[in-house]
Amino acid sequence: MMVLSGPLTGQQLGLKRDYPGSGPYECPISSSAQLPTSDEQSRARQLGTDANLALTLGDYERVQDLLSQAIELDPSSPDLAFRLANVLEDLDESEEAILSYCRAIDLGVEDLGVGDVRVSIALLWAQVLDDLPSEARDAFATGLRDADLTLYLEAIEAFTRALEFAPGWADPIYNRGVLNELVGNQRQALADFRAYLIVVANPEAAD
Repeated sequence: MMVLSGPLTGQQLGLKRDYPGSGPYECPISSSAQLPTSDEQSRARQLGTDANLALTLGDYERVQDLLSQAIELDPSSPDLAFRLANVLEDLDESEEAILSYCRAIDLGVEDLGVGDVRVSIALLWAQVLDDLPSEARDAFATGLRDADLTLYLEAIEAFTRALEFAPGWADPIYNRGVLNELVGNQRQALADFRAYLIVVANPEAAD
């Protein structure tokens, strides 16, 4: 057993703590969106129009790509964030859709009267819960509890167990990387963070 003095501090990377089954989904706090220039806004609108055309053709991956480009240009648009969430939902990218809906809420999409976005988030979160084995959720919860007790090596083992049951789940990889970095396993931490980015980009790659 290894215990390090003191819990994780604000100067260190924080653990991802929300997981399916831990309670109602809570949107993460997002930073203020940078306002676009008039030229960026115009280009974003054009990309949005192109996305509409791709949508009529049923090319959802193209729609996702175009809307993502538009959001890079105009991250302050609640409409673009909402539309991206819709297409991510159509592509069965539930967790990414949830995050995009959260961004849309933060940007004020509810004022546009586009429907109950929070219901969509709840339904998607329930879907994520159904897709995740209970053994993986239990191991993840154990990892969080051990980390809070500063039992960092035990927490690393728990997050590893979570991955054995759900290899395509990115959050245990990230948390393991955080803790490996904390205990000085820099090489393993780097490998975990690289694996996290790969799984986030392509969850099927870990299955």
